[in-house]
Amino acid sequence: VQAMRNVEPPLKEDIAAIDYILAMKLKANQLNTHIENIKAICRAIPTLSVSRHIFLQLLRQEYIELDSRSKSTQVAPPGMTFLVSVYETLPSSIALGALASALYDVVGEFCSSEEGELSFSETTSRADRIITLVRTVASALGALYDGNQLVVSLLETKHHEERRIARSQADALARVSFECMVLM
Repeated sequence: VQAMRNVEPPLKEDIAAIDYILAMKLKANQLNTHIENIKAICRAIPTLSVSRHIFLQLLRQEYIELDSRSKSTQVAPPGMTFLVSVYETLPSSIALGALASALYDVVGEFCSSEEGELSFSETTSRADRIITLVRTVASALGALYDGNQLVVSLLETKHHEERRIARSQADALARVSFECMVLM
């Protein structure tokens, strides 16, 4: 962590180290140290691209694990503990922009297919899972959650101006944006 450099774009070695740290499976007694390492990265490299990458990894992991957890579980998943720690550590404008950009990427990644357009029912199913993910994030952030600012950041073009999205992705993004506002 101490060898990482605050440069834009981030170094490939730094991104690889972040991925490795986030992928580690730790015991409960090691979790706080692990969170402190992630927070140290955020303090050392408080850039939109690194923050977006961290949020994207955490959101991807949470999206994949959504079905494996019981709906009645009230304990915040470890990924959300990391997400809240990162969010609290970053300046609010960077945190909002990075979270929104990562959420945009999650919609693009999971509401599309390499074979072409997804069916309406498949797009709806995946969008529903992303909405569940947004609810989990809002719940984990608690009073830090600002749905209005998240939607503003989500819809700003500067974070994703080079990316084109399919109609199914646009529909899913609209549903996610609406859900962000409803959760306020």
